[in-house]
Amino acid sequence: MSLDEFKADLARRLLQPHAVNSQGYEPVWFLVYAPCRVAEMTTFRHSLSKYLQTQGLTPVEFRVVDALWDIFESDIDWDDIKSLDNDKLDPKELMATLKAVIEPSSNDNKLVERIKTALLATKKEANPVLLVSGFEALHGLMRPGSLEAKLNGYFTCPTVFFYPGKTEGKAGLRFMNFHPVDANYHSEHLEVPEA
Repeated sequence: MSLDEFKADLARRLLQPHAVNSQGYEPVWFLVYAPCRVAEMTTFRHSLSKYLQTQGLTPVEFRVVDALWDIFESDIDWDDIKSLDNDKLDPKELMATLKAVIEPSSNDNKLVERIKTALLATKKEANPVLLVSGFEALHGLMRPGSLEAKLNGYFTCPTVFFYPGKTEGKAGLRFMNFHPVDANYHSEHLEVPEA
């Protein structure tokens, strides 16, 4: 399948999400690709967005990396975190601190709340599709599967996650190709063909 055929197939799925998700899953797709293709996927995402517009859909972009920076810079302790001495910085401790900023408790995840807000905002659009990219920024912080689980019940429109990794079986994904397999996904996984 070519990339153009892939875009056409994806558009058909997005236009009829309930027919595709006959098992009762929410209208969520993970576009899976090798992590070495992250830069290529930025170009592909722009091309896909334009194509979806020609098919009567309204793509709405959500970039995980932008949301993370906003979360960090809004945190009361951000200036203290930035001022840490690089020579004395323990990378594991830093990642644990950043994860705690994003998710202060198991019931409070600021990134999930931002995605929920983006999903609610799509209700103002005609035939919206939320395109979520930048998952590679989560490496070392959390896996995307935990986000999907916390968003169950909130998918108000078809949602496409750009996922650097690989598929494992019918329901599993391996984030960045080397994290342990996460089989807790309820979405449909589509491998993006090579150009």
